[in-house]
Amino acid sequence: MPKDNSVARHRQARLFADCVGIGFAEALRRLDDARTAARDHRHGSPNMAFLTREPYSGGHTVDTDLAARVVGAAGDRCRHCQIMWSVEALDHRPTVAALAGSVFGFLPKAGRVRDSTVRWAVLARRARADRGDSAAASAVWEAVEAMEVPQVYGLLEDGLRVRTIKWPVVVHHSDFGDAWDGEPRYQVTVASAEDGSPQVPALGLGHEAGRAGLAHLREVGLPNSDGDREPVMDPRWEVRVSLGARALKAIVRVDDEGRDDLVLWEAAKPVPLTARWWDLLDRTQHVVVFGPYAVGAPEAPERVAVVARVKFW
Repeated sequence: MPKDNSVARHRQARLFADCVGIGFAEALRRLDDARTAARDHRHGSPNMAFLTREPYSGGHTVDTDLAARVVGAAGDRCRHCQIMWSVEALDHRPTVAALAGSVFGFLPKAGRVRDSTVRWAVLARRARADRGDSAAASAVWEAVEAMEVPQVYGLLEDGLRVRTIKWPVVVHHSDFGDAWDGEPRYQVTVASAEDGSPQVPALGLGHEAGRAGLAHLREVGLPNSDGDREPVMDPRWEVRVSLGARALKAIVRVDDEGRDDLVLWEAAKPVPLTARWWDLLDRTQHVVVFGPYAVGAPEAPERVAVVARVKFW
């Protein structure tokens, strides 16, 4: 748990009050409520060791344990724990910089994040593009160092909103005892992403066997995604789900006549979807399919993505 002595508690309440624009008494109450509610909470703890290799923290120590707590809480949509650990992170600017930098390899759209975050993302992208440019890396850290506390809090909040994805299940063929037939094989991660617009259901494709990966995904026609533009809709791609079982079945490419042209991924048995993800699916009627992706790893420098239609079976 974060610091709970009286001096630290009051100091954090003042910082929180400044960050969210409320009075000290209200901030103290909210933080105390968050600590009480979060006392017995347990969230996922992703491996954040890769943050120590990112060029955003000015060579300062990154607290990967704290980063994992913040991301885990946000990933589980636990507002109490997210507030508690985010306020704790205000004293760890290198950690905030590393977390945010691992997200903003693209330029966020104006209006979806704070203006200060947009300006910082320009610097982060420059440092990401040329990791040997020490001046660019220094500029990223110096910008965070010069921020007012509410801007640091905002940078973290924006980064979590963009980066944090709910990962309820990763589906491996090997989980079902399938024998590998030599074909490219993917694990599929069921996700729901939030980037300031309404949430969108998503499926992340990760390597499981064979030639599965970026080159193969390009070969089968998935378009490149540079992060600056939203993925495009392609009616040739379908995500098939079982209406009766509310379960994920397959990712398929069809030809001009609607016949199966390629089965990119198929579950050995239906994969039950969470009620929350199903509601997203039912509302949007489409899914972002992207890859390659590995849970807990930094974003791939190159990626493909497409918006596929949903077909209920």
